[in-house]
Amino acid sequence: MNDSKKEFLEKLFLENYSYMEYYATRFFKNRDLAQDVVQETFLIAQTKIDQLMESASPKGWLFNTLKNVIVNTYKQQKRLSDMVSIQ
Repeated sequence: MNDSKKEFLEKLFLENYSYMEYYATRFFKNRDLAQDVVQETFLIAQTKIDQLMESASPKGWLFNTLKNVIVNTYKQQKRLSDMVSIQ
């Protein structure tokens, strides 16, 4: 990743991390899990940095990705919970 891409991602991180963590914490009621989903969101952003940089709304792209990660994580947690309760 070149310097301009790193700077772009770092700026997005600094501007949005705390609100993203707050949003995810409100959903999960668990700060550790919230931090995990935000971290996963930024890993996705890093792997798709070109798509993110080309977006008309990088912040919107980031938050839509966060919402998708939250939904996927919730489904995984639910499946695990269901499996444990069956046994």
